[in-house]
Amino acid sequence: MYDFSKCVRQGSISTDEIHPCYFCGREVKVSNPTHCDKCHMWKCSFCGACYCDASEDEQKLLVEMHKTYCCNYDNLVGFYGVVNEGIQVDDKSTGFFNNICNAVLNCAEMLRCQDR
Repeated sequence: MYDFSKCVRQGSISTDEIHPCYFCGREVKVSNPTHCDKCHMWKCSFCGACYCDASEDEQKLLVEMHKTYCCNYDNLVGFYGVVNEGIQVDDKSTGFFNNICNAVLNCAEMLRCQDR
C-alpha cells in the first residue's frame, strides 16, 4: 500500500489549518486527525472516507497527486500559479478531481505564505 505520510510540508502544518476532504469537499481541520489503520491516510471527520473508500481510479489519482505535488516542493509551489492563471479543474461527474485540486491548492497557498 502507498505511504501517504511523506509531505514536503511535514512539520510545518499548523494545527488550525483546514484542508478540503478529497471525497465530500467539506473543510476539515487537520489537528488531531483520525488515521485509517489500513491505509494510514487521514479520515474525514465528516464523511469518514479515506483511501480505502476510493474507487480504483480514484486511488490511482490520489497516489499520482501525492507523488507529483505533496512530495515535490517545486511542483507544489508551481501548482498555485497554474490554478491562478485560469486553468479550470473540475470533474462534473463526482467532483473528486476538483476536491483533490482544491486540497493541493490549499497546501500550495500555505507553503507560499511560509516562504515569505
